[in-house]
Order: sequence, then structure tokens, then C-alpha cells
Amino acid sequence: MSENNGDVIGKDPATGQFKPGHTMAKGRPLGSRNWNTVFSEAMVKIAAANNKTPEELEIMLQEVGINRALRGDHRYWSELQKRNYGDIQKQVHVTTDDEPSDKIKRLAEAINED
Repeated sequence: MSENNGDVIGKDPATGQFKPGHTMAKGRPLGSRNWNTVFSEAMVKIAAANNKTPEELEIMLQEVGINRALRGDHRYWSELQKRNYGDIQKQVHVTTDDEPSDKIKRLAEAINED
């Protein structure tokens, strides 16, 4: 980013936001493709070269990931899952012996909505 006396050029000093038409972000380059698109195309090519369907190849990759995870190497499985399906969501369960307060009920409902 270009800076001029400590101020970022194109930003309003009062709000810290870019002025209309002065954004510094270039966004995704033209012609670049999503990782999932490249992965899917590679799966189709490799599957065709091995007389398999892309679905069969995906099952084989999942089997490799599960076998590695069972042997203690979770990196392959984790990376494959994150790339294809996103981060795994964590759930929090709140239980008590007493009647839960309204705040805990609202928190539990909000978590379960996701």
C-alpha cells in the first residue's frame, strides 16, 4: 500500500474507509480459477486415464485418507476435507442438572441453528 505521511492514500482519515472509487484491493485476477474447479478437472482427467469414473477416483482418495488417518497421519485427510468441504464446524453442548437460564437456552438455540 502506498502511504503518505502515515495516511493510506484513498482512505478517509476520519472513518478509515476507502473513498468511493479509491479501493486498493485488486480482487481475484482475471482468468484465475477456483481450487475446486481445478481439482475436479484433474479428477476427470486422471479417472479417464485409469478407466475409472471421477466418483470411483474420489472414493479411492477418501479411502487413502481414512487409511492414513487410522495410522495416525491426519494431515492428508484434514487437508482434503478442508479443501473440498470447508472447515469442520465445532458444536458446543451445554447441559446442567439445574434448569438452564434463559441466556444459556438462547446460546444453545443459536448454536443449533448453525
